[in-house]
Amino acid sequence: MRAKNFITLITTLGLASIFVLVLQPHIFQEPMIPLSMSSRDLDTWWSNIFSPTTNIIFVAGLVTTLIWFIKATTSKYTKSSDVLGARLLWWGIFWGYLLLNFIAFAGLSYFANNSNKPIKGIFEASLWSAPFLLLDVILLFWLPTASSTPKTLRYIPPFSMSLRKLIGD
Repeated sequence: MRAKNFITLITTLGLASIFVLVLQPHIFQEPMIPLSMSSRDLDTWWSNIFSPTTNIIFVAGLVTTLIWFIKATTSKYTKSSDVLGARLLWWGIFWGYLLLNFIAFAGLSYFANNSNKPIKGIFEASLWSAPFLLLDVILLFWLPTASSTPKTLRYIPPFSMSLRKLIGD
């Protein structure tokens, strides 16, 4: 892996980490999003559902990105059919990671919502947080892979050619 790719990878993961772990929690904790939840319900939803889901998503994003980069740097691709197979791998990792995010969020929402004291407004909060789950996948997996994948797989992630031209690679 070239030094420029490594620096781009660290930079994109750093920016994604700031968004996922700092800015995104601020958006929901401050309520910059118009939620009709009481502050008690918002705090309960935050501590029991959204915060643990964010941690799972963050770790899973780092792991999936690491899996892709290990595969991209250690494999030798001499035939175009091998590269096309790697495209299937990238899409499989992407969709698997996205599905994991929604399963983690739905699972925590289901099991953390106590039937004796339900969280009022959980559906509304879930609707607001769904786009952020997708954005987390984009920032933690697509952006690092599209901007930093080395060697012959650098154009496998969608729109990576355009992104690399934009950043001067």
